[in-house]
Parts: sequence; C-alpha cells; structure tokens
Amino acid sequence: MTDKPESARDILDAVFSTAFAEPNAERVVLEQSPSYGEIFDFVALLSNEPSEEELQSFISSHPRLLMGLFGFCDDSILAVIAKPNIGGHFFADFGALLFGQGGCTVALVELEPVNARIFTKRLSPARRYQQSIAQVQEWNDWIRRNMRTFVDDIVKAGMRLPLFPETSHNGSFRTKPSQYIHNTWDGFEGFDDPYILNTIVIGRWSKLSSEERARFISNNRHNSKLYQTYTYEQMIRRGIERPYGKW
Repeated sequence: MTDKPESARDILDAVFSTAFAEPNAERVVLEQSPSYGEIFDFVALLSNEPSEEELQSFISSHPRLLMGLFGFCDDSILAVIAKPNIGGHFFADFGALLFGQGGCTVALVELEPVNARIFTKRLSPARRYQQSIAQVQEWNDWIRRNMRTFVDDIVKAGMRLPLFPETSHNGSFRTKPSQYIHNTWDGFEGFDDPYILNTIVIGRWSKLSSEERARFISNNRHNSKLYQTYTYEQMIRRGIERPYGKW
C-alpha cells in the first residue's frame, strides 16, 4: 500500500507544525526572508518530488530560501555562489561568503532529494545520506590541506559576480562592492582563520519516526564540527525565521 501523495498544503502544515517550535513563539520575519508566495511555490515543487536539478534551479531563482542556512541575523551575506568550485575536484550545490561577530565563514550546501530516506531500519545513515556525508568529508579533507588556496579562489569568485539584483547565468551574485568584500574578508581575518560551514539538506522531518528524530538530533550534535543536516521543513522555517541567537 502506497502513501497518499501530499499536497502543498500538507507540506505547509508540516513546516509550521508546533513540533518545530513553541506554539506561541513570536515569528521574526527579516529582510532576507523569503516571501510567503515563494514558500508556497517551493512547497508546491516539493510535493511533486522534484529532481536535484529542479531544486537547484528553483533555489537559484529564489536565493532567499537559502538565507536561513547561513549564520545569524547580525551576519552579513557578501555573496551567494551556485556550484562553487572546490579545488577543481568537487562542486557543492551552493556556497556563500558571510561575516559577523564570529568572523568570516564560507558556507557550503549539498542538496539531496526531498523524498530520500535518511536512515536505515538500524538507524544508520541511508545510502543517499551516507553519500552526502562522504562527499562533505572529501571537501573537508581537501580544504584542510589547501585552505589558503580555497579561500583565495572562492573570495575572488565572489568578487567577480554581478551585484544583486543582477545575477550570473546560474543565479550567483554579490551583495556588496568587490573591494568591500575583499576589505571585509581581510579585516575580519577571513584569509587567515575562516570558518567552513558544511550543510546537507535532505528528506522530511515529518516522515521520521520518533527514534529516527532522536538519531537525527544526536548526529547533528556530535558531527556539527564537520557538517550539519537539515530537512526541507527546517530549511524553510530557518529561511523565514533566520535565527537571532539568544544573547
């Protein structure tokens, strides 16, 4: 017996379920948050189980959906890069340059199918999730050995992009003048000591059992120095409520 196909409304109900937050939590909508129209179009796409290429194309056209994956509300996005090159060996789906009180960050994002299984019956990472983890580990190994080259290359790539609202052919853009990006990266010690943030987006939280949710949380807690994982529900919520952090 197969599950009944989900509508966009079903997915919206899952995204805004109180399982994710306190029922009376105040919603914070920031300038970089996606509009509700963008969210509805995105969940309509998710309800049709899109390919990775369709996901990439939609998000390239609606980059505010990515904003919640990057930093906190006082961090500034300097550039968003589709298919960033990692040493000529690897390509992430998206990358971003950002800075804030924590210094400079290069964020790398790997998108996996919305209908992908996250865990096996034994609560080990399922095939697609395991492949993503291995890919992130390969990125990290190369970057660790070639940090200065990687940072120089991706900052230069960001500086060459069109200034938003103009974008490149694949939707990449910078938000500040090129010299501002270079001076900021230098002033916030980004060339010498950047933070590399790897993120995997896969599957649906609402499809996980209680045991799988517990394992998901545990994996994020124990692997956060190498990568973090979000489901598509949480990606959307973070896009709307880009976190403030509790001072």
